[in-house]
Amino acid sequence: MLPACSNSRPHPGAEPGAIEVLEIGASEYDATGARGDGPALAADCKRWSLTRQQAETFFRHSQPIADGGGHAFYALPCHITGRLRAEGRIWDFRIDAAATATWSSGDDIRRLGCAARECESLVLLMPDDGSE
Repeated sequence: MLPACSNSRPHPGAEPGAIEVLEIGASEYDATGARGDGPALAADCKRWSLTRQQAETFFRHSQPIADGGGHAFYALPCHITGRLRAEGRIWDFRIDAAATATWSSGDDIRRLGCAARECESLVLLMPDDGSE
């Protein structure tokens, strides 16, 4: 399980129905962030998409990532952005294809990661569980 953020607020998906994705965009590939597998990853990224409901599922199963605590997660130069409503606020979000996400609303920024099996079909790369 991932460590919780240093403050005591509940994770974003703590209450059923607490997250409503208002807008979601198409996947975006950043070629400057690609390493050796750029063409294959670019094609995978282009095919990757999420519906509003799938993004809500991703967020419901995500946990906060404390500063410096995302070592189990990878990074891919592919993401989906959108807007959501949670905790009575509107947030901009960015879901990385490697199972991490960022929410931002004003100066408040939250980092999340999903290691739950419910997220496997929603991303291109799951985190390392340390079992190998």
